[in-house]
This record gives sequence, structure tokens and C-alpha cells, in this order.
Amino acid sequence: MSRVYLVAAVIAAFATQAFGQAPNIAVDEFMVQSEPGIEVYVRNKRPADMTAFRPERTVLFVHGSTYPASTSFDLKLGDTSWMDYIATRGYDVYLLDLRGYGRSTRPKEMEDDPRANPPLVRGVTAVGTSPQLSISFSRDAAYLGSACSAGHGARP
Repeated sequence: MSRVYLVAAVIAAFATQAFGQAPNIAVDEFMVQSEPGIEVYVRNKRPADMTAFRPERTVLFVHGSTYPASTSFDLKLGDTSWMDYIATRGYDVYLLDLRGYGRSTRPKEMEDDPRANPPLVRGVTAVGTSPQLSISFSRDAAYLGSACSAGHGARP
């Protein structure tokens, strides 16, 4: 009877190794020109053998107002990151650092005294929103979309 358990344990160990192997992940990193003097950092991960790129299998990670995307979504915890986890399941995954964060260009206004640059939007805004972040994201996302719309073979 113990021999049966030993055989079962060996089979389970080999099966776990075979099923536990993650697919090969392709990684691309590039900068996208957002406007003169501003470049946005973009990282892409996807299964290396992926040949069809469909909108419903594409994910874009955009960070909040504290940490850049690479440390929010591609930080290894154990042996994988959130970005790796999604990519190994057959998704074409992107992350981007908004201007002033991570590897993206820091606008000169961010180096100035804050009192020298009044907010872009004045008046009452909803609690927890950032009009400056919304404006920056809109511009950066538009440039990212146009740069990547040509497909994986035409990187900027």
C-alpha cells in the first residue's frame, strides 16, 4: 500500500512541475513622445508566442498619484508580479508611468516652486480627484494609443 502512495506522490510531483511552468513572457520597454520635451515610459509583457492582438485581451495598467506603474504592477512578490500573472494567462499587458513619475520625463514645472505655477483648473473639484493628473493622463494616453496602434512591429 505504501508503494501506491509513493508512486502517486512521484506522479503528482511531475504533474505539478509540468503544469506549474509559466509560458515564456516577451518584454518590451520604450519611451513614447507625449509632447515636446516630455516622454512617457511604457512597458509591455505578453506571451512570447502571442501572434493575435485583440482589444478584449489587452490590459493597460495606469498608476495612481503615489507610486509609478512599474512598482505598482510589476513588482515581484514571491516569484511573480501582477503584470506577469495577467500576461501568463494570454493577455497583452501594458503599463505606463505618467509624466513626472518613474522613468517618464519630469516636466520642468515640477522642479519650480509650486506657488509659481497655479493649478490648471480652478474652482471646486470633487474630493479625491486631481485635474492635473486627468489632463496629463488624457494627453499621454492619446499619444500612447497613436504610437501603439500600428501594432507590435512598429515601436516608436
